[in-house]
Amino acid sequence: MKYLYLLLLAVDIGLGILTLKINFCQKKYIRYICSVFPFLFLLEGLVWWKGDAAYREIMIFLLVCFQLFLLFFVLYWNRKRKIIRFCVKVLLAVMVCEATIFNLPAFHLWTGGYEELALPLSEAEIEGEGSCVLAPDQQELVIEGDRMVTLYFSNIGQPVGTISVDVDFDDEAFFTDMNVDITDETHAAFRNNAVKHRIYRFEPDSQTALCHLSGDVGALRIKFTGDSEDGQFSISNIRLNVPVAFSVSTLRVVLLFLLPLMVYAITHCAAFKRSLKDNTLFFERLSLGLFALTAVLAAVCVFSKISADNLSEVFCKTEGDQMTQELVDAFEAGSVSLLDAPDERLAELSNPYDRGERDSSGIPYKWDHVYYEGKYYSYYGIAPVLLLFLPFHLLTGFYFSANIAVLLFSVVGLWFLTQLYGAVVKKWFGSIPVGLAFSGEMVLLCACGIWYALSRPKFYEIAISCAFMFLTMGVYFLISSNILGEGRISRLRLTASSTFLALSVLSRPTMAVYCICACLFYLAGFKKWKTGRDRGSVIYWLAALLPMILLGLVQMCYNYVRFGSAFEFGIKYSLTINDFTNVQFHMIYVLILLYNYLLAPVKLTTSYPFISADYSRLDLNGYMFKDTGNASGLLFLALPVAAWVLAGRAIKHLPREKRREALLLIGLPCALMPLVTIAAAWSSGYSARYFADFSWEIVIGALAILFFLYCKSSNSAKKQLAVYFMAASAVFSLVVNAVQAYNFCFSQSVYPYMAYELEKIIAFWK
Repeated sequence: MKYLYLLLLAVDIGLGILTLKINFCQKKYIRYICSVFPFLFLLEGLVWWKGDAAYREIMIFLLVCFQLFLLFFVLYWNRKRKIIRFCVKVLLAVMVCEATIFNLPAFHLWTGGYEELALPLSEAEIEGEGSCVLAPDQQELVIEGDRMVTLYFSNIGQPVGTISVDVDFDDEAFFTDMNVDITDETHAAFRNNAVKHRIYRFEPDSQTALCHLSGDVGALRIKFTGDSEDGQFSISNIRLNVPVAFSVSTLRVVLLFLLPLMVYAITHCAAFKRSLKDNTLFFERLSLGLFALTAVLAAVCVFSKISADNLSEVFCKTEGDQMTQELVDAFEAGSVSLLDAPDERLAELSNPYDRGERDSSGIPYKWDHVYYEGKYYSYYGIAPVLLLFLPFHLLTGFYFSANIAVLLFSVVGLWFLTQLYGAVVKKWFGSIPVGLAFSGEMVLLCACGIWYALSRPKFYEIAISCAFMFLTMGVYFLISSNILGEGRISRLRLTASSTFLALSVLSRPTMAVYCICACLFYLAGFKKWKTGRDRGSVIYWLAALLPMILLGLVQMCYNYVRFGSAFEFGIKYSLTINDFTNVQFHMIYVLILLYNYLLAPVKLTTSYPFISADYSRLDLNGYMFKDTGNASGLLFLALPVAAWVLAGRAIKHLPREKRREALLLIGLPCALMPLVTIAAAWSSGYSARYFADFSWEIVIGALAILFFLYCKSSNSAKKQLAVYFMAASAVFSLVVNAVQAYNFCFSQSVYPYMAYELEKIIAFWK
C-alpha cells in the first residue's frame, strides 16, 4: 500500500512542476483551470493526513486522475491532437472502472442492514486441537501445525456481508484456510462450506472474506486449517460486517491505460504508419525499448526466487548441480566421467535403468545422471561448462549460479532474437508499416518459449537457454552476413554464424537439425559468392564450415571417449523417469506432443490461474512422461502462427524459379525442422521448457508469410485489417503468455503469495 502512495505522490509532484511551466498568457479558462491545481494538491495532503483509512486510497487516486485529466486538457486539448484526446478518454474510462467495477467488494455493504458485530472468542464453542489463551485485555486462539479447529457461534440474528479475522502467523506458517458453515433464512440446517476463503501472511486485505447470504444468519461454524506441520498462527478477533476498503491496483491501471494506447498508436499514429525503410531509426528505438522491458521481466523472474539473505551469496556458491559443479570438478580432474562413484550394487541389478527396480531395491543413485559401465556421466551439453562454469571456478574458486546462468543466456538470446528479427524485416519487408513490424516483434518475444526456462532455472534449463542463446546468435550472423539478399557477403559474420550454430549443438544436441538448415543457406549463398567475387570457393567454405566441423569433431570425440561411439550422446543410459534403453516408439507419442505444443486451446476460467490449458494424452493406453506445468498450444500463444495456412497462397506469388528456394530456406528451418524437434522428444515426454527449441522459428516463419502477403496485396482494406489483427495479436500474446508463464513461475502450491497478487488484479469481484 505504501508503494502506491509513494507513486501517487511522485505523480502529483510531477503534475505540480508541469503546472508551474504553463504559459499563463492564454485564454481565461486555462488560467482558471491552472488555479485549481494548488487546491487539489492541498486537498490530497489533507486526505492523506486525516482521511478515513477505508477510503483514503481511492480518494487520492480519483484526485490524481482528475489532475491528469485537467493537465491533458490544459496542455493539448485546444490543439486537438487525436492521440491526446484518446489518452484522456482511456484515462477517464480506466478511472471510472477502477473506482467502480474493480472495487465492487467495497460497495457490498452499501445496500444497508449490515451492522458491525464482534464475536468474542470466549463465547465460541471450540472443537479440535488448539489452545485458547485468555488475557485481561485480549483473547487469542493459538492453532498449531496443520490441524483443523472449529469455532461455533450461535444466535447471530442479523445479515452477514463480511467475515473479518485478525490472524498473526509465526515464521513457519504462511496461510490458513477458513471454511464457514452457515444457517440463514433459506436453510435451517448448516450449509457446509458456504464460505471458502484463504488468509495469507503479510496480506492484511486477505483477512476479510466477502459473503453473499440470504437474510438473517442464525449460526456460524468457522473452521481454520493450518498449512504447515511446524508452524502456528493465532486468532485474536473475529468481526462481522467490516467494510471492505477501496483498493487501487497500480499494475492494473497501468496496463489498462497502456495497452489500448499501444493499439491506438499502432493503428492510427503517423509514425507507426510510415514504412519501415522510411522510419528505421524509430523502429530500432522501439525494438531497444521492447528488449529492455523483456530483460527487466527476465530478471524479475529469476531474482524474485532468490531471497534477500541469499542474494549476496549468488556469486559465492560453494556447491552446485550436475552442470555447474559436477562436470566442472570432473574436467578440472582431467576426467570425462563424474567424480562421484556409483553404488556397486547398481551393477548387480538385472536392469539398473528400470526406475521401479532401482527404487524397490533401496540402492541410492543420482537422479538424471548417465550410468554406463560402472561410472556416472552427464548427457548435458559441455559448451556452457567450457565457456562459463569452468573458467569462473578456475578464476574465483566458486561455482557459478544456475539461476544467473539461465538469466544471462536468456537475456543475450533475447537480444540476438531482437536483432535477428530486425535484420529479417529490414532486409526483405522494408515496405511494411512500423506498427506492423513492431506488433510482430512483440508477439515473437512473448511466444519465444524462453520464459518457461526463466521460470524454473535449473540445470535442465541451463542447457536449453544456452542453446537458445547460441542458436539466435548463429542465425542472426547468418542473416546479417548477406549470403541472402543484397549486400556484400561478410566472411567474418559467416564464420561467426558457423561457430555459434555449432556451439548450440554442443549445448543441446537437438539443435543439430538447424545446422543442417544452415548448410543449405551456405549452399545458396555460395552461388552469390561466385558471381560477386573472383576468389576461389575454398575461402568461402572454410569460413562457412570449418568452425562447424572442428566443434563437431570435439563433440564426436567427447562422445567416443565416453561411450565408444562418436554418435552416442548417452541420454539412453540416464537414470531417470523411464528406461530409455528399452522404450518403444509409437506414433501416438508424436501426435500427443504435436497437439499439446501446437494446438492445445487456451482455457479461460474465473479462478487461479485464470488462463491455462488442459494437457491431453489423447486417451493413450500406455505411459508418457509429463513434466509439472504446461501451456496452451503455440497457435494460441501467437495468433499469427495461423498464417501458415496461407503458405500456399504466398508461394503462388513467387516466380517459379524462386519457389523451391523459398521452400528450402523458409519451410525447412521454420516448419519442418521445428516439427522434427517436437517429434524427437517423444521418449522424453512433454515439458513446457522445450518451447524454446522450436517456437520462435515457427513464429518467424509465420510472420514472414504474413508480411510477404501484405507487401503483395493491393487491397487497402485487407492491409488495414492486417494491421489491426497484428495489434490485437500483440496484446493477446502478451496477456496469454504472461499469465501462463506467471503461473508456471509462481505455482499456487509453492508460491501462494505470488498467486494471490495475480488474483487481486484479475479476480476483482472477490
